[in-house]
Amino acid sequence: MATLFNVLNTRSITKKIYVSLFYPFIAAYIKKERPFTHKGLRLRIMPGVFHPGFYFSTKFFFSFIDTLPLANKKCLEIGCGSGLLSLLMLRKRGDVTAIDINPNAIQNTALNYKKNKSQFDAALKLIQSDLLDQVRPTQFDFVVIAPPYFFDEVTNDAEYAWYCGKNGEYFKKLFSQIGSYIHPDTKVYMILADNCDISRIEKLGQAQMFYFELISTKRIWWEDNYIYQVIKR
Repeated sequence: MATLFNVLNTRSITKKIYVSLFYPFIAAYIKKERPFTHKGLRLRIMPGVFHPGFYFSTKFFFSFIDTLPLANKKCLEIGCGSGLLSLLMLRKRGDVTAIDINPNAIQNTALNYKKNKSQFDAALKLIQSDLLDQVRPTQFDFVVIAPPYFFDEVTNDAEYAWYCGKNGEYFKKLFSQIGSYIHPDTKVYMILADNCDISRIEKLGQAQMFYFELISTKRIWWEDNYIYQVIKR
């Protein structure tokens, strides 16, 4: 018990140090367009777009997606941000559609697609859309989602990457729509972390007959990250 307490206390102290020292730096750094490279993909990250280099979940999700058999499969990323995960799926020869509600994210993904175009055999389908509003009904084989999971209101475009509405409106809409875009063998993967209300998100899914199966877990510093398969029943 004492050992567990010491581990948790160390994680808490580490987080406090990180937040106090590095968050102000990060906030200032991402106010300008910045370069970012990961596993051979060279990106520019625009202000107002989620930066995949500073948060634990993206690289974990990237590594997981890199193991999937995506060649010639219809793939969808909901909330593409800078485009890193969509470009990975495209490089793996998936037939990829990337969507985001934030116009800056759509512009950023388009820029990064052009920067890496020589690595791809096919074009990226890119759609600005509030979840699936602007996406024609299509049965995708793989769907990946790194959702906004903090329960608060969105006040500007950048906050779409963080907040799902006070009552989880993002998840209510997602689970009400996504059934029209999957078939019985579709794999829907979502990444969450221990700093969000996972049980509340699960209940919103269950209200639409979607259930969460834990696929992979990774602790990075003080944060536990979880990849779920979201299954329609």
